[in-house]
Amino acid sequence: MTKEQRRRVWGWYWFDWASQPYHTVLLTFIYGPFFATVAAAFFVATGLGEQAAAARAQTLWSTGLTITGLLIGFGGPILGALADTSGRRRPRIFAF
Repeated sequence: MTKEQRRRVWGWYWFDWASQPYHTVLLTFIYGPFFATVAAAFFVATGLGEQAAAARAQTLWSTGLTITGLLIGFGGPILGALADTSGRRRPRIFAF
């Protein structure tokens, strides 16, 4: 591996290291509770009890996270292999 290639690898490493906590904090502490509150209010308005509405909202949130995790888990290696074989990584990163 040349020095330029190592610099690129470390550049991507540090980019991912720096950007990941931002998204994790947003999903965990900001959007998750916001989604649960809005969804629970919707379910209460449709006639569910308060506890049942909160449970259904949390179920909806966890189902969405499960589906997303499976898509990333199975799609990530495929997209990574495509990016590695084509040599065009940046357009895929911007699109993703």
